[in-house]
Amino acid sequence: MVSLDGIVTNLHATVSRRGNPYYTFDLSSGGRSIKVFSFGKPPCPDKSLVSVRGRFDRQKQVSGRHFYNEVEATEVTCR
Repeated sequence: MVSLDGIVTNLHATVSRRGNPYYTFDLSSGGRSIKVFSFGKPPCPDKSLVSVRGRFDRQKQVSGRHFYNEVEATEVTCR
């Protein structure tokens, strides 16, 4: 588990083929960024300062797709 703070950039909300809403964004801080994934609708707009809590995966595979260096957020809080 990790807890990170930063600014939401490149926010993208969508719905899976099964009808489940999810969103992704880059969490930027200090000139670096990391990809964040979470189910549901985004609680904060693009360019918001947020706190993220979740599981960091260096590599994972979902439905035949590979994802690298991503946080699967269990909690995203606007600050």
